[in-house]
Amino acid sequence: MAENMMEDIRLLARNPGIALKTVATARQKVKFYNHLSEIIFNQPYYWLYSIARPNTTLIDIGAFIGDTAAYFAMNPNIDRIIAYEPHPNTFKILSENIKAMPQQISSKITLKNVAITDEKGYVSNNMKEITGTNKTAKSKKGIRSTTLKDELEGISNIAIKSDCEGGEYRIFRNTEDLNNVYAIQMEYHMGYSALEEVLNRGAFNCVHSPDGELGYLTALRG
Repeated sequence: MAENMMEDIRLLARNPGIALKTVATARQKVKFYNHLSEIIFNQPYYWLYSIARPNTTLIDIGAFIGDTAAYFAMNPNIDRIIAYEPHPNTFKILSENIKAMPQQISSKITLKNVAITDEKGYVSNNMKEITGTNKTAKSKKGIRSTTLKDELEGISNIAIKSDCEGGEYRIFRNTEDLNNVYAIQMEYHMGYSALEEVLNRGAFNCVHSPDGELGYLTALRG
């Protein structure tokens, strides 16, 4: 065993890039499971998880590294998750994390390296522009973007989880886009009133917490 260990050390000494990659991968895995454990134990999305209807399609806007997608994939009432993460580097980590999950989890999850916003085409690869409330700058070399309306076309029995660092104000503008959606849970970052107004027009009953700039908003139709 000692000889094998020494050979491994010599290999890493000759190829320091392997060591760095190994450490980076290990840190990514630890971060993923830490986030997943926080989701499971703190239950910030328990409301949406608990009211999921049979044969639900869960739209995960702002999938980050995959913790919420994996969490919702554990729900037997949720048939599939479509997870959106715009940032290319984060998307790569997301893909690796989901691929490493048990097959009964990973097989439910479809990943899309796309920004959901109010325009179809491309947006700047500046993350502040992707997620902020200001108009995004178009860029042919930027990140591909799509709209919620286009992504939900042809899908029924939909629930949405959204955490996109301010992008929600551009995504949730039209009640017609939500005709096949029965529940939404989102994190809001600059107040809830504009979001609540749109969702109320779409016959959603909304609850927000707390009163302030940052919090969660839940919306249930009917």
